[in-house]
Amino acid sequence: YAVLINADTNAIYFPLQGASSATVNATAQRAVNAAADLQSRFGIQGVQIPICYPGLVQNAANLPSSFFTTGNYQNYLSYYEQVFQGVRQLGLGIVVETNLVLSGAGASGTNFTYQGITVPMLEAGETEVAQHVLDNLQPDFINIATEPLTISHNTGLSQLTTPSGFASY
Repeated sequence: YAVLINADTNAIYFPLQGASSATVNATAQRAVNAAADLQSRFGIQGVQIPICYPGLVQNAANLPSSFFTTGNYQNYLSYYEQVFQGVRQLGLGIVVETNLVLSGAGASGTNFTYQGITVPMLEAGETEVAQHVLDNLQPDFINIATEPLTISHNTGLSQLTTPSGFASY
């Protein structure tokens, strides 16, 4: 298995906001092509696809601020449906890792913060993303809420760095 970097929500979240269906389709095809390349060059058996909060959120109450919108849900869902279909046609397995779009000028390349987010809001948002992944995409495996230090660092929720705090989350 290899991480399919160009299918990571951090790579597509901002570029697909308000994008045309042609752009969504072309971006999905590039990710499938990258998976095919990994398969032919390295003999991988599957890919890991990070699908991050708040990418597949439809409930505005689960968003940390007005910076985020539910208006692009259909673009993200269509993108991932196409990627999953293409990857499956290659005969590859799929593992999804849920996490969150990195803040600051991280992998997303865009400055924003999760300022004001609460643990219950993050829990509800991550749960919604995971449920949409399970209902619509049906990966072989799903790894929910990984990387507590990354989540804490990006959200400012320091209680998530303790074993009991993350276990509760």
